Amino acid sequence: MTSHHHRPTVSFGADVAAADVIIVAVHGRDQGPDHLIEHIIEPVVESLGPTAMRVGALLPQGSEQRWYPERYNAPIADNQPWLDDALSVLAGLATDDLALVDPERVVWVGFSQGACLVAEYLARWPRRWGGAAVLTGGRIGPDDHDLEIAGEFGAMPVYFGVGRNDEWVTVERVTATADAFRSAGALVSVDVFDDADHVIRPTEVSRVAALCHALLNQR
Repeated sequence: MTSHHHRPTVSFGADVAAADVIIVAVHGRDQGPDHLIEHIIEPVVESLGPTAMRVGALLPQGSEQRWYPERYNAPIADNQPWLDDALSVLAGLATDDLALVDPERVVWVGFSQGACLVAEYLARWPRRWGGAAVLTGGRIGPDDHDLEIAGEFGAMPVYFGVGRNDEWVTVERVTATADAFRSAGALVSVDVFDDADHVIRPTEVSRVAALCHALLNQR
């Protein structure tokens, strides 16, 4: 996996400049934007009814369908330089594609490796966005890593979902990340599902839809 070979961002739905809500959706390992369009974006848009025409999505793509090579809880150095590259992709979306957009219209969503990347990006550069949904993910770093966030989210709603027995991401890392976000001023909600499934669940899709719905109702 070579550095800096990220593929172009995929767009879906309303144009970013015109959309009232923009979902930035970050895929997991061995997946791509199509997976999130099928399992999150399309179901969310369907659930929003006529207001769906006001929603757009941006879906960045990791090179070789992944963002970093090792597990999220490997020593950070083991995931470099890919991790910094991946974070720069999200930072680039924020500073380029979303430069003229009110950040409170943007909802960040990630699944699995993409959820870990979203959590890490938001934690390193905290600010108030419209919301975030971290689906089976937590901050990146070894098990003894300090998860404290130096900054403030200003009551941004953040949702975490994970299976109690997920084989890829521990419930402990997810809940510890949620606690760190809460301590930094986010309005955090967490669902721990009594399963071991590494999937996007209907409940999680409805939580993403609720985040979008709340923002659409404000406009």
